[in-house]
Amino acid sequence: MSKLEYHDSRKVLLRLRDLQERVAVSELPDKVKNLRTRELKKYLEGRQVALFCYGIGNAVLNTDVFHALYESIDYDCVALWERDGEQGFTPIQLKELVPESLKSTATLANELEKLAKYVAPEDLVVALHVNRMCILEFAKIQMPRLNVAEVWLYGAISPDQGRWFLYGSLLKEPEYYEFAYPMG
Repeated sequence: MSKLEYHDSRKVLLRLRDLQERVAVSELPDKVKNLRTRELKKYLEGRQVALFCYGIGNAVLNTDVFHALYESIDYDCVALWERDGEQGFTPIQLKELVPESLKSTATLANELEKLAKYVAPEDLVVALHVNRMCILEFAKIQMPRLNVAEVWLYGAISPDQGRWFLYGSLLKEPEYYEFAYPMG
């Protein structure tokens, strides 16, 4: 994992914010604007992992967390951080509760249930992007039995996507965190 090419999550998000603002007012089809084509999937995943790594580093770990997109059988990317002079690596599986406009029948419970199929490395972290405006009743979340280390939820809490939440790990005693999308 140490030989992968890692990206600064904050810098990636800053570059993406500028691009997103220009794309939002363009004449491009919605599928392209929202990175919902096969060709653009890596960019969608790049944004998702950058958001998760930036948020976890900023709100939870209090250190910079870098990421590398590296797809394996068990994970989509790897996070890198440094603490007390030592580097840590974590494989991350990205999941998404898609917007209602894409699949109105999708639920958080269904997405969590799908995780039960994973027989993954014991240090695997699942980062589930709640990509819709909804009310989450954290106390009512039912967790299936899973073979992963951690499950985190994250998503925008403001319409302009300037504020975000993190909630996890769902497999322990989860805590709620908030962070701001990075600005200049």
